[in-house]
Amino acid sequence: MNNDPDNATELTQISLDIDDPGSGVPCVKLKSKLRKVPDWALNDLPDSTYEKVKFWTLVLSGVVLIRVVLFIVFLLLGGLCGLVAAIGVDPDPQKPWPRWRTWVATPIMFFSRCLLFCAGFHWIEIDDRQKTKGQMVVIAPHTGLMDSFFITWYFLPSPISKSAVRNIPIFGSLCIALQTIFVDRDNSKEGPYSRKKVIETMKVRSNDTQFPRMCIFPEGTTNNGGCVMQFKKGAFTPGQPVTPILLTYPNEYYNCACSGRNGSDMSLIRCIFQFHNRMKAVILDAYEPNEEEKADPEKYARNVRDYMAKELNLPTTEHSYPDMFLGMEGASWKEPYYFDATFEMCEVKKMYSMELDDCKLLLKRFAEIDKEKGGSISLESFKTLLHLQTAEEEHTRRLYSFFDTADNGAIEFKDFLEGVALVSSSSTVAEKTTLAFVFSDKQGVGSVTAQNINTAAEEAKKLGLIDEIAPYLVDDKAIDEFDKDKDGRLSLAEYEELVASKESIIEPAVEVIKSQFGVCFESIKKKVEEERDAKMTTGEI
Repeated sequence: MNNDPDNATELTQISLDIDDPGSGVPCVKLKSKLRKVPDWALNDLPDSTYEKVKFWTLVLSGVVLIRVVLFIVFLLLGGLCGLVAAIGVDPDPQKPWPRWRTWVATPIMFFSRCLLFCAGFHWIEIDDRQKTKGQMVVIAPHTGLMDSFFITWYFLPSPISKSAVRNIPIFGSLCIALQTIFVDRDNSKEGPYSRKKVIETMKVRSNDTQFPRMCIFPEGTTNNGGCVMQFKKGAFTPGQPVTPILLTYPNEYYNCACSGRNGSDMSLIRCIFQFHNRMKAVILDAYEPNEEEKADPEKYARNVRDYMAKELNLPTTEHSYPDMFLGMEGASWKEPYYFDATFEMCEVKKMYSMELDDCKLLLKRFAEIDKEKGGSISLESFKTLLHLQTAEEEHTRRLYSFFDTADNGAIEFKDFLEGVALVSSSSTVAEKTTLAFVFSDKQGVGSVTAQNINTAAEEAKKLGLIDEIAPYLVDDKAIDEFDKDKDGRLSLAEYEELVASKESIIEPAVEVIKSQFGVCFESIKKKVEEERDAKMTTGEI
């Protein structure tokens, strides 16, 4: 956890909104330290009447059958061209091919356009602004398979792909025919597919026009097209000009991006079941790096990313591989689980020192609490979690609102992460004091009594979280000492003064919430370490 007070979770006071049935008494609320960013993965599958009409119209008319058959035929023909072009090829990626091999591979461009046509992309809007051409082509946002079909048709470039693709039937031959630069992501220094070798090859090809132009999706993963994610520096390491390409799919009813519930296979299938799919490609003039950018690939990548995002009028985010792996974690379960990825893992690590493995465990617990499986904790699930079914409605709403950092009527996974951080051992006394105050305010009136404070201790004792309740009890005399307005109740400011004189009184409330969350940072770290030790013992690591 982060012990830096400058990065500590902030607590603020805001007025109750109109949805709260209270009297307008200021409601203590947790202020998020994680900036809210666009959800890079969210992409639900439409299930409207119009979608069903399209489905049955295309099926009964035979259009779908024709599209599928032609798609397979064109894919096989492209694979055949790739197979012939790759016969006896020199495996050295730094040697250009003889011209005849390139000629044999050229029909792949035509077949790629045919594949797009079969998938419903009958015409494509292209705005080509190239005056000078960079040997490196960078595409964003990367939304899926259709990006690759378009780039292959328009440029016939050399992509960069993981080495395992070489062994996939048809696609492996196609990749070899495109003079793909293969990379072994698990090997950074040695071997023909190591990252070191790939960078060397990129530098060679970026200075030699005998090679086809290289194409890279610098985001490193697909997203829903609603933002431009962090660019990896690989494409920018050679320090050569790059040609930015902006690909968008302005469909009105269906987003074909391979993200969220719309995975790669589903995206292709749903595209085939559309009357027509729209694609727009803007090919910008080559971006010439200055000397500072040539010396700093990360800055070069960031500036190109910002330039492309500005042209697209899209926000940028720092989502990267950890965010992708966290999203894949939920999607890989027997019952796939999807959540709002409106935060960045780099910020979670910076603010709360939580690693990816920690967040995976938290996601599992979050999904267990989310009984409706809607990607957030509802008020009813929250009541069940904290056993508040019989509590005052206003108290429950205030406590729920405390964790609802976005104030949107739902506790999202981001809120849950910050809630766990709040009840961890490294959070400040001031933070825990405010949480204990909200929990103890059983009537939801913005103040507490001695009975409220003692009830929290009794709950903790009943749950076996404390051995004795005596150290945590207060009497009316103690309340009266800090009750400045003599109304028999303590406001938050008065409660803070009481805690300053007897800090132990906040522990029961914090422990109750911690136990009901079912997680605390220390137990998570212990579990992760045990799992890693087990893998090391069995040789998995």
